[in-house]
Amino acid sequence: MPAETPLRILRLRAVQVATGLAASSIYQLVKDRAFPPPLKLSERRSGWLKSEIDAWIESRIKERQASLDRLGARRHRQRTTGAAQSSTNVRG
Repeated sequence: MPAETPLRILRLRAVQVATGLAASSIYQLVKDRAFPPPLKLSERRSGWLKSEIDAWIESRIKERQASLDRLGARRHRQRTTGAAQSSTNVRG
């Protein structure tokens, strides 16, 4: 049985480093419900679960790959239909 990974809480600076986002962007994404919300640690401290930040990063990677796959399929269709159209439009 695999050992459970201990929960880890990241403070804002660590989340910024992990995501490459500015604090204002992180809070705007939280407000837009597009980023995991922070946990209230104390009256004046908040943090994020590392597992949630990692999952968010993974979702961005998957989203990018899906977008690239769609773009590649579209370019492939354009090449194949473009070649067919150009061969029928030959003037003689």
